[in-house]
Amino acid sequence: MSKIGYIRVSSEHQETARQQEIMNNYKVDRIFSEKISGATADRPQLKAMLDYVREGDTLYIESISRLGRSTKDLLNIIDTLTEKGVTLISHKENIDTDT
Repeated sequence: MSKIGYIRVSSEHQETARQQEIMNNYKVDRIFSEKISGATADRPQLKAMLDYVREGDTLYIESISRLGRSTKDLLNIIDTLTEKGVTLISHKENIDTDT
């Protein structure tokens, strides 16, 4: 049962410090971080995170928009997490799929 963080910003010029601080507050065990647009689901660290998470893990994100900009992609990612038995916690929207 690991605490996993996923951090994403859209470009190389944007900072991840705010999201990093949120992950530190959650005391996550491992962070997957990337600077790439959320308009596509073809993101190396997103794929690595989805391969890494296991049943019982919890994924922490700053906001739903960090997972994806497309509703279809977002729903597919959430389905994958659900199928794997992973809880999703979104800080901004106060979402916890375990409750």
